[in-house]
Amino acid sequence: MKPALRFAAFIAAFIAALVLTLSWIRGGLDAAGIETEAITRHGVANYYSDRVDAYLEHPLREGQYRVAFLGDSMVVSYPASHQIPAMVQRQVRKLRRSAPGAVVHNLGLAGTGVYDYYFMADVIGRLDPDLVIIAFNLTSTSRDFQAAFSRPELAGWVSARRIVETLFLPVNWIGLTADRLFLYKGVIASGGFDRWVELNEEQMRVAQARARLETAMATRDAEDMSAEERFRKRRGFWLLARNNAKGGTRHTAHATRNHLGATLDGLEADHPVVETLGAAVRTYRDRGADVLVYLNPVNIDHAASLGLLDRERLDQSIRIASEEVTRSGGHVVDLHALFPDDGFRDRSGHFTYEGKINGPRVLASKLAPAVVELMQHGTAARGGEK
Repeated sequence: MKPALRFAAFIAAFIAALVLTLSWIRGGLDAAGIETEAITRHGVANYYSDRVDAYLEHPLREGQYRVAFLGDSMVVSYPASHQIPAMVQRQVRKLRRSAPGAVVHNLGLAGTGVYDYYFMADVIGRLDPDLVIIAFNLTSTSRDFQAAFSRPELAGWVSARRIVETLFLPVNWIGLTADRLFLYKGVIASGGFDRWVELNEEQMRVAQARARLETAMATRDAEDMSAEERFRKRRGFWLLARNNAKGGTRHTAHATRNHLGATLDGLEADHPVVETLGAAVRTYRDRGADVLVYLNPVNIDHAASLGLLDRERLDQSIRIASEEVTRSGGHVVDLHALFPDDGFRDRSGHFTYEGKINGPRVLASKLAPAVVELMQHGTAARGGEK
């Protein structure tokens, strides 16, 4: 057989073996009942697009004011009636009573940040909002956040007119390069995005299967140990113990520092997240919307109790973020120190919503007056710039 034919036969055999292997893996995942209900990295784009389409099916009544509310799990990790966008809408209606109210569209999604809001601005902009509210989480300045939640693939949804601007932003901080940007644009332009999402879902199923296997292997050779001893045996479990304080509801000092990142050290104006926050504000302003950014409350009391809080450096972080928003044409509400320690229900900093402090309600009561003021005097009110 000629060398060229042998090579072609090898390639064909390799592809056939790969297909059979992948089919076998998928069959094993199905047999084990491993499914993923999480929204994948790529699936975030579908989430925003589907939400926008659903909201557009219900036209506004005359005089109503459309608000797009962007944020992470701090916005939506509550029962539906307690989610912050719904709370804000109710508070605004109370303040305005007989006047036309605001319709607040909930576009919050766990793990999202300013890069996502910038990349998806053309999709979200189809709502033609009068106001965009961005919940800016100070923890997004940390490398831990970037490693866990960055979605450079969403850059594929940036419109052609914004590609040059995007390339001049500090997108390398989330692993985005020029060649990847054009790759992601090409996947979407070719109509292959849904297949890409399906592939990502299969990868998540494999990761879940691996996690189950690692847990089983960590306990197989330790039958004479207690559950706690087996748990501590593996380095990965030891790392969890290092990061999570006894009782499980608060981070240790090590984890708190990683969680809050550069915010504790004093943000600089050229921090990648700060620059991208400004770009996101400008993008929505260019589309004719007012932009209101609030600095999401963080557990200042806990950081102080660990000896991590340098008030001067924290004040610098708040000032730098606020100045960037204002310089970019947005409005700022600083709520970073709104709650005491008992206003938080877990390590990540989600608010309590039962008992003494109803975090979403308190936060909404602080935001609503700013929303009402923009409704009355904002430069992008319906019939103005629009």
